[in-house]
Amino acid sequence: MPKIGDIVKANEVGKIGINKYIWALCIYCGDERWVRRIGKVASSDRCLSCAMKMLTSRTDGKRIGTIERSRNYRKRHPNRAKKQSKLYANKARYDAINHYSNGTMICACCGESNYEFLAIDHINGCGTAMRKLLGHGNLARWLKSRGFPLGYRILCHNCNMSIGFYGYCPHQKIQHTKRELGE
Repeated sequence: MPKIGDIVKANEVGKIGINKYIWALCIYCGDERWVRRIGKVASSDRCLSCAMKMLTSRTDGKRIGTIERSRNYRKRHPNRAKKQSKLYANKARYDAINHYSNGTMICACCGESNYEFLAIDHINGCGTAMRKLLGHGNLARWLKSRGFPLGYRILCHNCNMSIGFYGYCPHQKIQHTKRELGE
């Protein structure tokens, strides 16, 4: 049995990598275990089970420690947090448009390919109900977090708004009229 403070290489304790490990004591439960060494000290003063107990003290099903740390970070670094949030939202939008357009990045109705003009459309027209349910937020983030569910497509803003206001898109009406005329 090792003694507190003994240091070994990763492969000696069944770990992979070049790190060194130190035999340390959990300050909460008293269990001894191997902990990755950072500098001359252990990377953590708690064992995994104690760390998870502290992290997952639950209220309404949410992890308090994570929420508080996130809130404190946003207070301390508002500009950095806003920038990270915007980057993630932009990536989620790109991923959603890429997914729902099958990689073509064009409007399903008129063929518009300018990325800035593209929008995510609810095929069944339930956008208002979805906004009431979710609140005004980033639909692309919501879609990405749920693995891009069915029921959405990519339209340009013109086609999307026309369908929302009038129930049809002029592009579809023009194509239908040309077919009737035999053009």
